[in-house]
Amino acid sequence: MLTPAAFLQLFPEFAGQTNALLVAAKLQLAAARMGGPDYTVWGQPSLTPGATPSIADQAQGYLAAHLLMASPFGTSTLLAQPKDGSGKSEYLRAFEELELSVAGGFAVAGSVV
Repeated sequence: MLTPAAFLQLFPEFAGQTNALLVAAKLQLAAARMGGPDYTVWGQPSLTPGATPSIADQAQGYLAAHLLMASPFGTSTLLAQPKDGSGKSEYLRAFEELELSVAGGFAVAGSVV
């Protein structure tokens, strides 16, 4: 799981705008939404300071960034609304792209691909 310090290194735009407790809470919420301590889908977080962020770390960071931005306390970090009217932040879009990279789609037992 990303620490608040690691999150702020990956997303410096949140430095000075949010407190560490709020960042930690959103990181925990993001981790829970990604399946909690079960790493079956996302793989292991890197957990090593200075290591290249794993896909799990990146996804947790993007989802936490979206949750921070969308919260009432995140109004100072609110980005321009997307032109397509979807209401999705750029952070949520990046999370969804990573989500697609770990989701293999449908699988049929016994099929040969």
